[in-house]
Amino acid sequence: MAACDYCAGAFGVEDAIDDAGVVTIDDNEGHPSIRSLVADDYEIITY
Repeated sequence: MAACDYCAGAFGVEDAIDDAGVVTIDDNEGHPSIRSLVADDYEIITY
């Protein structure tokens, strides 16, 4: 499981994410690269 680094900062939840052991991804100006994730066989879930 991973979280968007930019969004974590925007919502002020960096500490909670770190405490939960969730990794943040910042490939593209703080956002994860969807292309890279799909290429690595991750399943993208949006809600």
